[in-house]
Amino acid sequence: MSSLTLNGVYKLDDGIAVEGVLRISGALSARALRAEKLVVNGVVKARDVQVGELVVNGILQAQSVSADELGIVGRVRAARLSAGSARIIGSFLIDGFRGDLFEARMTDYSRAWILDARRVEIRSAMPPVASVGRARGALGEIRAAQLYAEYVIIDNIYAGDVTLGPAVRVSGRLEYSGRLEMDQYVMLDNEPVKTERRP
Repeated sequence: MSSLTLNGVYKLDDGIAVEGVLRISGALSARALRAEKLVVNGVVKARDVQVGELVVNGILQAQSVSADELGIVGRVRAARLSAGSARIIGSFLIDGFRGDLFEARMTDYSRAWILDARRVEIRSAMPPVASVGRARGALGEIRAAQLYAEYVIIDNIYAGDVTLGPAVRVSGRLEYSGRLEMDQYVMLDNEPVKTERRP
């Protein structure tokens, strides 16, 4: 099948595989989704998603997501997420991410256990209510060559170049091998450690 468009509400016991573009408007629940490009306007729940390009305006919930390029405006919840580049505007709940780029603009509270990428950029999409604002996300461990983070609580950082913006707290280790820049309102529970090891 070269392409497929689904409008409405569908619940499938099996999966869908198309060689071209799979477009979903509405709601879909399926075991697996395979396509060169998946475009979602609505809600998709699947156990396994493997696509070249993934564009979501809505909600994506999956056990495993693998994509070359991923763009989400809305919410993503995934146990395993791997992508060449992942760009999210909205919120995320991810057990583990592996890829080249993870870029997020948080509009709601978000959480990730492990982010492992060449470049990680986490920003708040909402203006701070007070002069500094509160954290809008919690991250377990970040491993990155380049890291920028703001408005998050982070357990551990192992990175090359690190820039920490406003409303960041690092509760565990902060190890870096390149440069370290921090906003005046960053809170560190431990002294940062410069290391020769590259992430």
